[in-house]
Amino acid sequence: MELADHGRRLIAEHFGEQAMYSPGADPRLRSPLVAFHPFRDRRDAWNVKKIHEYVTRMEKEHRIWIRWTEFDVPGSPHQHYAARFTAHLFNDHDEIERAVATMVRVAEEMS
Repeated sequence: MELADHGRRLIAEHFGEQAMYSPGADPRLRSPLVAFHPFRDRRDAWNVKKIHEYVTRMEKEHRIWIRWTEFDVPGSPHQHYAARFTAHLFNDHDEIERAVATMVRVAEEMS
């Protein structure tokens, strides 16, 4: 769980805590999965094509395997889509730091 917490801190640092769907404040809800919205425009959370392209680029261009997920958000008229990574795919802090730096760069290119 320590690697997931490190990744969660980096995601919050680079994308903002508001981009995280489960920031980990409640220890009962923590898991090695980290779901977040990578784009500047909040409306892109409703854009399945864009999140799919983001995940595809991460894999094809950088060999970083993340996934996307979908879920309802109370009060939202739309289904939300988020990027999701799981810490068990990484071996150490350096790998997570490189992956998050790449996620940031690709998200900036697409925003």
